[in-house]
Amino acid sequence: VWEDESMEKPVRMGILGTGMIVDWSMGDIERAPSVRVAAIASRSLERARAAAAKYGIETAYGSYEEMAQSDQVDLVYIATPNNRHYDDAMLMMTHGKAVLCEKPMPLYEDECRRMIDFARERRVFLMEGLWTRFFRRSRGCGRCWRRARSERCGMSNRPFCAAWTMTTARRIIACFQ
Repeated sequence: VWEDESMEKPVRMGILGTGMIVDWSMGDIERAPSVRVAAIASRSLERARAAAAKYGIETAYGSYEEMAQSDQVDLVYIATPNNRHYDDAMLMMTHGKAVLCEKPMPLYEDECRRMIDFARERRVFLMEGLWTRFFRRSRGCGRCWRRARSERCGMSNRPFCAAWTMTTARRIIACFQ
C-alpha cells in the first residue's frame, strides 16, 4: 500500500502522539506517495495544534478518542509512550481504524495476543512499526535463522541475525483485506 502510486486516493493517516519519535518518522511518512497525514492527536490540544503547525497537518485533536471517532482518518500511527501502546491501539481498532504501532507493539506477550485476536475479530490491519523488517538484510536474517545449524549461513553477523529474529519472532503482523 505504501509504495503503490496507482491508488486513486491516498490513505489518510492520523498520528497519535507528539513526541520525538514523530520527528524521526515524519520524513519517511511524507515520502510515502500513497499516504497523506490528515490529523495528529495529543492529550493536550495545545500540543496537538503546535505539532500540526510544525508538520503542516490540517487537523489537530486534543484527545485520542476524538481521533478514534474521526471519519477523516483511515490508519493511525501509534507514537505514544510504550506503556500506552496497548490501550491506544485497542481504542483505534475498536473504532475500525487500521493501526501501525511503534515498537514495541505492547509491553507484554498476553497484550500482544489480545491485540492480534482483536484485529482478526474486527478484520482491521495491525502491524508493528518495525521498519527494518523490510530491509533486504533482514530477510537474509530469516534465511540465516532457518539454516542456523548450517556452517554456511552466508551472513557475516550470525549472532545479530539470530538475536534479531528471536526478538521479532514474538511480534506478529495481522493483515486483513
